[in-house]
Amino acid sequence: MFVGTLPPRGPALEPRRLLGRLGGVAWVSRLLACLVLAAAWAPGSRVAADEPAPLAPPRWYEIVRSGKKVGWASVAWTHSTWGGRATVHDRTESVTRTARDMAGHIDVFETRTLIDLERDADGSLWSQRIEVREAERVSVETLTWSGSAYVHTSVVDGHELVTTIPLDAPVSADAEAFLSERARGGTLVKGTTFELRELDIQGKRAHLSAIEVLGPEVIEGEAGPVAGTKVVLRHRETRSESWMWLDAQGAFVQTSSDTGMVQRRVTEARARRLTGRPPSFSITAPSLPSVERVMSADRLWIEIGLEEDAERKLPDFTDSPWGVVGEARRDGERGWVIPAELRRHDDPDATTRLPIDPTGFEKDLEPTSLMPCKHPDLVAAAREAIGDTRDAREAAARLARWVFDELEKQSLEVAQGSALEILEKRQGDCSEHGLLFVALCRAAGIPARRCSGWVNVGPMWGAHAWAEIWVGSWIAADPTTGEIAPAARYLFFGYSDSADSFPGVVSARVDGRISLRALRVEEDGVVLELDPDDGDHVLTGETPERWFLHPTSGIELRGLPEGWSAQAARGSVVVRGPGLFATIHATADQGQLLETFAGVSGTFAGRPALSFGEGAMRNVMLQSRRRILQIQLRVKDEGSVAVFERAFAPTVAAVVTAPAGGPAAE
Repeated sequence: MFVGTLPPRGPALEPRRLLGRLGGVAWVSRLLACLVLAAAWAPGSRVAADEPAPLAPPRWYEIVRSGKKVGWASVAWTHSTWGGRATVHDRTESVTRTARDMAGHIDVFETRTLIDLERDADGSLWSQRIEVREAERVSVETLTWSGSAYVHTSVVDGHELVTTIPLDAPVSADAEAFLSERARGGTLVKGTTFELRELDIQGKRAHLSAIEVLGPEVIEGEAGPVAGTKVVLRHRETRSESWMWLDAQGAFVQTSSDTGMVQRRVTEARARRLTGRPPSFSITAPSLPSVERVMSADRLWIEIGLEEDAERKLPDFTDSPWGVVGEARRDGERGWVIPAELRRHDDPDATTRLPIDPTGFEKDLEPTSLMPCKHPDLVAAAREAIGDTRDAREAAARLARWVFDELEKQSLEVAQGSALEILEKRQGDCSEHGLLFVALCRAAGIPARRCSGWVNVGPMWGAHAWAEIWVGSWIAADPTTGEIAPAARYLFFGYSDSADSFPGVVSARVDGRISLRALRVEEDGVVLELDPDDGDHVLTGETPERWFLHPTSGIELRGLPEGWSAQAARGSVVVRGPGLFATIHATADQGQLLETFAGVSGTFAGRPALSFGEGAMRNVMLQSRRRILQIQLRVKDEGSVAVFERAFAPTVAAVVTAPAGGPAAE
C-alpha cells in the first residue's frame, strides 16, 4: 500500500491538511488521506492449482514532497484467509515528519501509521484496520465488508463512531492491486483504459476514476534503470492526476502526482534515513501592502501570484460566497497571476430562532469522529456559551466569542485535535478554533460547516480554517477572531467536511509558491486604490478642510491648520504641528478588545481610550473599526492637543466618508 499518492479526500479520521494555519492546515497527516495498496506477483511461474501464487518480497519507499523527503513506508504481504476465502494480507507501516512554518514559528508533527488489510488477488477489499499515532494519541479506524455494505468504525479520544455504507459489491482497495492483476494478464497495453472503483468514506459511496495505459517507459531506480509500464490515473471529481510506473511484476516502482507528491522504491537503509530536523513548509506570505484596515473591509480586490512549478498544476479556485476568482494569465516575472474579488459573506436581515428545524441540514448537523456533537460535554459547553438567547445569530456570535476567549492560541501536539480534546485542553490554532466552534454550533442545533483557505490578517496572508453557519441564511463565522460575518479577507479553497469539495488539493498546489497583492479596498461604499509596491502611499487634498489619508490603515486627518503636516513612514503616520509631534500606528485587532487586554481610562477624539504618561511624553491607545490605534505624543503646547484630536476624529468615526474632492471613488 502506498501513502499519499492520490489527491487528499479525508478518511473518517479526518486528518489535517497543511493549510491551517494562522495560529496553527500540518500537511503531514493529510498525507495519509488516501492509501494505495501494493501487491506483486511473479509472472511466468508455474504453480499447482491448489498452491497460491508467490508474493512479491517486502519493499521500502521514500516519500517526497516538493523535492523534500518527509517520510518512509514499508510494505509486506502474506497469504491469508478471510471469511473462509483465500486472501492477501497487506501490512503497511509509514512514518512522516514535517515542520510547519508560520511566519517563523515552527511546529513539528510526526505521524506513525500502521495499516492491515485483507483483499483478493484482483484487489477487492474485505477488511482494513488503520492505527495512527501522533504524540500520545492513538486513533483507530476499521472497515469490514458485510455482504451488502461496508461497516466503518472510528475511535478518536475514546469516542466511537460507526457508519454503514451500503454498496452492491466490494470496491477495489486501490490502483496497484487493480493494475497488478491486469499486468499479469498482459492487458496493460498502450492506449487501454479502465475504470477504478474505490470507496469514498466521507461521501459514503463508491466513486470511479479513469486509468489510461501510457505505454512502456524506463524509469531510473536506486540500483539503475528499471523497465516498466507507465499509467495515469485521473480523478474525475478533483480533476487531479497521478502517474504510476509498474515493473515487470506489476508492482509500483514510483508514483507522482500533480500536487507535488512523489514515492520512490529504495532500500530499507535509504528509506529510514530521515534528517534530524524535518523539512519545513511555509503556510504564510507577506501582504503587499500591509492592509491593517482589512478587518472592516466589505470588498477587497487582489491578485494571486503563483510561481511556475513543473510538478504542480494550477489550483482550481471556485467562486464562493467569499468571492469571485478570475482567469489565470501568464506574467513574465510572477509566473501566473489570477485576479480575485473578495467579499464579506453576510445577510444582515437573516433571522431565525432556536431550535432550528433540522430538515435539509442533516449533513451540517451530524456527528463525526472529530466532532461528536451529541456528546454531553459539548452540549453542556454550548448551553453555557449561549445562555438564555434564542436568536440563532446572537447564539452563534456568543459561541464564536466563547471559543475565542476560552482557547489559548497554541497548537496541539497532534496534527488535528478532536472537539473533546480541544475542549479539555482549551488550546489550539485556527484549525482547533474552527473545529470546536462547528462542533458546538451543531451541539446547539445550528447548522455549521468547516471552511478552508487563506486569510489576510493585515501584515500577512496565511493558511486558515474558519466556518459557515446557517442563522436564517448561510453566513461566515471566524472563531479564531471571535466574530460572525467577518470582513472581506478570505480566499476560499473548499469545505473540509464535504465529499464534493477538495481544499487539500488546492492547498497542495499553492503552498510554497503563492504571493498576494491587494489592489483596492471598499469600506462603507467608499473604494480606495492601494499601491502593492508602496505601503506608505497616501492621498492628500488641498481642499478647504485640508485632508490626509493613509488608505492601507485608514488613518485619516481632516482640517489640519496651516503650518501642520502629515507624512507616512514605515507603516506609521507622523504629524507635526506647532507645539506637537505625533506618531500614529494602526494594527488589525485580530479579535482583541482594548478594554479586555489593556483597559480604558478616558477618551480621545470622542472615543474610549487608554492614556498613560504625563507632561511632554504621552501615549494613547484606542480601538475603532477593528483596528488598535497607538499614538505617541510629544507635546510642547497643550492647545495643540485639542487641534490634533479634531483633525484625528475621522480616523475613529463610525462610518467611512470619502475625502471631499479627493480621488477616492469606484
